[in-house]
Amino acid sequence: MKTTLQIANYLFFFSLFCFVASTAMAQQNFPTSDNDRYGETRWNKLPKTGTISKDIWVGSWWAYKKDGIACRWNASSYNCSNSTTNLDRWSKEKTDALELKDHSPVEKYDRLMLRSDKIEYDKIVPFLTGLKEKTTEINSLILERRELVYKLNSWIEENAEEDWRETEDGKRYLEITETIDTAQDAAKHDFAVDTATEFEILHHGNGQFGLESWYGHCNAWAAASVMDTEPRYATEVDGIPFEAADVKALLTEAWMEAHSSFFGSRNDYDKDSAAREKVSFKDVTPAAFHVFFADQIGNKDRSFVIDRYTGSQVWNQPVKAYRVLNVEPLYQVSAPEVEAIPVEVELKITRYNWGGAEEVELGKKMVYPVKVTTTIHWMTDGVPPDELTVEYSSDIDDDSFADSVRISQMFDDQVELRTLGYTLYLNHPMEHPDARIIGDGVWNHGQMFGHTALHPDFMWQPQANRPSSSREYENPFIDYQVLVDKILPGATTSPEEIAAIPAEPTIVNALDLPVDVPDNDEKGGISELVITDNLVIKESHTLRIAVAHTYIGDLRVRLLAPDGHSRLVKHFGSGASDDNYEKVVDLKKWIGTSAQGTWRLEVIDNANVDTGKITQFQFEIK
Repeated sequence: MKTTLQIANYLFFFSLFCFVASTAMAQQNFPTSDNDRYGETRWNKLPKTGTISKDIWVGSWWAYKKDGIACRWNASSYNCSNSTTNLDRWSKEKTDALELKDHSPVEKYDRLMLRSDKIEYDKIVPFLTGLKEKTTEINSLILERRELVYKLNSWIEENAEEDWRETEDGKRYLEITETIDTAQDAAKHDFAVDTATEFEILHHGNGQFGLESWYGHCNAWAAASVMDTEPRYATEVDGIPFEAADVKALLTEAWMEAHSSFFGSRNDYDKDSAAREKVSFKDVTPAAFHVFFADQIGNKDRSFVIDRYTGSQVWNQPVKAYRVLNVEPLYQVSAPEVEAIPVEVELKITRYNWGGAEEVELGKKMVYPVKVTTTIHWMTDGVPPDELTVEYSSDIDDDSFADSVRISQMFDDQVELRTLGYTLYLNHPMEHPDARIIGDGVWNHGQMFGHTALHPDFMWQPQANRPSSSREYENPFIDYQVLVDKILPGATTSPEEIAAIPAEPTIVNALDLPVDVPDNDEKGGISELVITDNLVIKESHTLRIAVAHTYIGDLRVRLLAPDGHSRLVKHFGSGASDDNYEKVVDLKKWIGTSAQGTWRLEVIDNANVDTGKITQFQFEIK
């Protein structure tokens, strides 16, 4: 029964959003003999410093208490700050009074998808009002259930073979869960959710019980920051204005679920919980931390996400850089040129699964311990929605790299850091070319920095924007491909770059096609193409012609311009027995003259048997 409640606990907390990476995360089981699951384990193949070359961007976590990405962040009278009061802000009357630029990101997206008229504003206000009236009662039950989870998991540690459901605490847990679920379902009973805006309010906004201020989209922002280019420019799509912040919000929602790799295990125990001391921290090990950072950032230039908070809260943050500041061997060398002396330790390795983690004892081993001090940098999500990322410079001395005040000043409070201390175990001395990191290692920052809860609970790396089939958490009315195809190009390209992009060629086609080419007839087939604009011909302008005809040696092709001058494009006999004639005709003969008027293409068949049609006569203006 142990696994059952652990999974229930896991799902319960992961339904509160500032932290789930995805139900589609790829958690794998690996052999317990080494750390190859995390990457390269050879000590001398792991760089001591690394910085991600891609711009990892800051953003908002779009807090649930501020309506998620339904927050009307650009409307000064709203600013999402009083989202649990003044609920009539969602009335149809007040919504209609807003300028389009002040609507929320998700409302603008619904307008783009032509479904604004489906948003039932007249139902949103009474729904939120009714929910608010039951909030105090239901929230107290949610808090009680949370404490029961702590107590029950502690009980399971000592009674693994017994059924927790039969205990008084277990029965109370199930009773509370049913009450909460029933109340939530009843509140939403008459609400037909068929727009992105409605879904956001009900599932990622104030349309739910038990919200805390830190609940939000930090996992989704972190994935978008790692995987997509930062939206930095306002853009307009089909007449709808999207600010950079709007596009960041939509990208954030679109990454709420993603296919990802995952290492570590959630710790759901508050620091003052009585049950906390009875449950082990089974989170990221020092070996996993060091290997994954050095291999992914140092060797592969790939960012990933960490939960920077070791405890029940979860803050997903995308990493930007790391630096090993000090390495101290903890084994002795008796004399110069003499082999190093190993140390005997009890070695263990941790294996993760969805229910938690299992520590596997490897027994006493002779190892070469090294004490390591490493500083990591990550980008923050506590900035205003419209704030853009400052340029990150890796040209930082070691002292400044580990100085939080200095880094905060250098990067406008957009970069945060943490320095961690840990011991790793090597199977050979550091200098040996095949020295590898073995076992879990030991965290030391409790002794070094006076705080034990510094290292990540877990690490994960988004692989692709491929949500699970159920889309249980992500807003199902937002299509990532629409963002990529229609909105991102303008939001990630500066006005100067847009102005420098060559215009798409203008194509003018003859309207009389196809035109028959009569057999062995001097009158031939004639197609006409009309240019209405007073266009001056340039070297880049061309004509494209095509004739579907067997034995093209029969054909003579001539072009006649509006100014009366002509050009023989193909003479009789060329091409011999080939089928079908195609040619791009340059207009050098007419450069600097006007293209306005009627252009004529004359195709004459000078021999018996074979026939065909003019199928293309096209003026291309670049």
